[in-house]
Amino acid sequence: MQGGQQKINTLDEAFGSSIAEANIQRGQVLSQLGDQAWQQAFKQRDKQDQAILHDRDNLFSTRIRELISDPDGYLSLSGKSAVEQKEIVEKALEDYRKQLTQGIDQRILGQWKVLADQRINTAFGTIANHSRTQTDEWLRVSREARISNIIMSAGANYNNPEQLAVQLNLGLIEIDQQITDVYGIDAKNPADENEQAIVDKKRM
Repeated sequence: MQGGQQKINTLDEAFGSSIAEANIQRGQVLSQLGDQAWQQAFKQRDKQDQAILHDRDNLFSTRIRELISDPDGYLSLSGKSAVEQKEIVEKALEDYRKQLTQGIDQRILGQWKVLADQRINTAFGTIANHSRTQTDEWLRVSREARISNIIMSAGANYNNPEQLAVQLNLGLIEIDQQITDVYGIDAKNPADENEQAIVDKKRM
């Protein structure tokens, strides 16, 4: 009997051990499945984050192109108009960036700011360069207009030597400044015969 009982106990222990092992294996499988599910969820979230960033970047790039490069954009403006519109266009881009930033999860906000900064810094560089060249153009046009007005005033004062001298002197001052701006020549102290020829021609 005792031997038989021992045999039965041994079988029970073996049976219990196999159940415990099966439960452990089942727990490990469930744990692995859980880990895989989490990994998939993180991957899915990362893909969604990247999609959001791409969408925002595409929207911002499109708006930059519309405001700057399109046929009626900032680069189509010249002279005074370009200089006066510079801050308006820059503000429009800043406002749109703020609009796009709203609602972005803190998790990807840093990435978005890096992207947006790169876009807007490049855009501002293009705007600044155009404004700089168009400031020169504005000055050129306004100076040409001033010189024309001085010539007309000199003609109107042809019989008034004193006023004629004043107008001619004003005209020469403008011409000398133009020579410096355009040719880099000191009109009062030309470096050589070539520079002197340019000064004489422009003054004439």
